[in-house]
Amino acid sequence: MQSPVVIRRCGDYDEVDPVLEEILEASGIARDLQGARRVLLKPNQMLISRPEDCRTTDPRFLAALTRVLRHRGLEVLVGDSSGWIGFTRQVLSATGVEEAVRREGATVISLDAGPFRLLPPAGRPPVALVVPEVLFEVDGVLSVPKLLAHPFMGLSLSLKNLMGILPGALKPGLHVFRPGPDDLAGALLDLHRLTAEAGVRWAGAVVDGIWALGGRGGGVPPLPRYDFGLVAGGRDLAAVDLACAVAAGFSPEELPLCRVAASRGRGPAGLEGLSLDGPDPRAFGPPLARPGRDWAERTPWRTRAYYFVRSRLVRPGVDRARCRGHQRCVVICPASAVIRIGGRTIVGPECIRCLACVEQCPEGAIDLRSPWALGFLYRRRVREARKPSG
Repeated sequence: MQSPVVIRRCGDYDEVDPVLEEILEASGIARDLQGARRVLLKPNQMLISRPEDCRTTDPRFLAALTRVLRHRGLEVLVGDSSGWIGFTRQVLSATGVEEAVRREGATVISLDAGPFRLLPPAGRPPVALVVPEVLFEVDGVLSVPKLLAHPFMGLSLSLKNLMGILPGALKPGLHVFRPGPDDLAGALLDLHRLTAEAGVRWAGAVVDGIWALGGRGGGVPPLPRYDFGLVAGGRDLAAVDLACAVAAGFSPEELPLCRVAASRGRGPAGLEGLSLDGPDPRAFGPPLARPGRDWAERTPWRTRAYYFVRSRLVRPGVDRARCRGHQRCVVICPASAVIRIGGRTIVGPECIRCLACVEQCPEGAIDLRSPWALGFLYRRRVREARKPSG
């Protein structure tokens, strides 16, 4: 029997708790989590942003979902790896997520901290994927994205949200190897499949579309919609994404992830392939404003160059005066790039910039460094990360 996509209207974050209860029950997610002990919520926390900017999963939405799951007796973890490479903890704090979910009893984690597991290479050329071990240690993982337009992928939803399980610079690195929208869509579908085959229990997705974001990119201004009023969920990420895309006024054919999922038999081709519970998604108009395409992502060579630079913005460096030789960095490194030679800790050229060594050093002896040519970008990022939120 096909898993239903459950859609509900909700116009207020303060009234979303019973809606989330309904979605978990009607979708079958609650049934799948019976007997579970721990669940990981994977929100979209890709950058520092205020809730009213509608660029990240709203902290009130995550707090409500935490409450609902905690009332069911579940231990809740909330974690991401930010697109601001090296600043995941600052992002989780500045967006208000850390405070909001901790108040409800959740544990906040950085998916950059490791330890990690290496998945088998996939695609052409084959790309080795490194993912956090915590994904395999919980009894269920829920993708909790924000409904927002995306300059490269059309919309960012449940499957696109999986980009944040790649630590540190592996996110822009994936763009380097998969520079086209369909290429990236295929890589994300491979990531979902490979993690599931390796033992990750993907419990489904719950989408925050109470406030939504249209526009963005290529000179198109961001256009928040504070009245969109959609909450959707289901066990099948591709099906949930298709329903939300139609609600946002997009056809599945114009979105790479919907299109590639359907071509691979990994998702429905249209609404007729869905089992829907709730209002017709076409009733949520007017549609979100279409995004433009940023200059750096208009051709594959530009995309490769842009994301290569982003992947090199920071790297780990060792402060020898502070290093006490604990070697936690050596143990945690998935690429065996951190070694001890002659009493010194060295980060070698094999470094993949996952930044687990930075997160794990008990002395704070490994810090972020930036190449001289990119220093101005790094300093700007540091200033933005230190601004008070709100």
